[in-house]
Amino acid sequence: MKLNVLEKKTNFHLWYIVRRMFDQEELETIAEQVNPIGITTAKTLGGHDETYRDSVIKWLPDCDDTEFKWIYKRIWKWARIANEDNWHFDITGWEGGLQHTYYPAEGGHYSWHTDIGGDGINHRKISGTVLLKDCIDGGRLQFKCGKDNADVVLEEGDAVFFPSWYLHRVTPVKKGERESLVSWISGPPYK
Repeated sequence: MKLNVLEKKTNFHLWYIVRRMFDQEELETIAEQVNPIGITTAKTLGGHDETYRDSVIKWLPDCDDTEFKWIYKRIWKWARIANEDNWHFDITGWEGGLQHTYYPAEGGHYSWHTDIGGDGINHRKISGTVLLKDCIDGGRLQFKCGKDNADVVLEEGDAVFFPSWYLHRVTPVKKGERESLVSWISGPPYK
């Protein structure tokens, strides 16, 4: 007996953009809430190397903290929608806290990387970036698409979600400063 099973179509080649996920007033609230958090130099699994990554970060408290819960809830809502529309990953929750990333004027960048694969980050499924402050020139989020680079065009308050294995980078800031809020949604190991 043959069963007809409707299969969900997966679109691994797509990323998912949410326009105006946070409005201007909410961006100002986020800036006020994040301001008192202490900064640290951004590192990768390989350590600190400004030629590879030049930015500073702040870690937001967990999603259960009442002051930040509304931010986590908004991002989780849209990450789930992106997942349902595209990838159908088995996701269970957050992998660590949200990361506020600041790229300084003239040179702040993050070279090509993925958000999965190393010790402690092997269960990331969906990565997300909310653009909080755009720089005047440079500082573009790009995906590697075969031999081409695809710019992800975001305005302040917009977000993009993508599979954590996507090869991506932030090009060097040439003028102004770039700020973003980065998230990782996790789940059980891939099967």
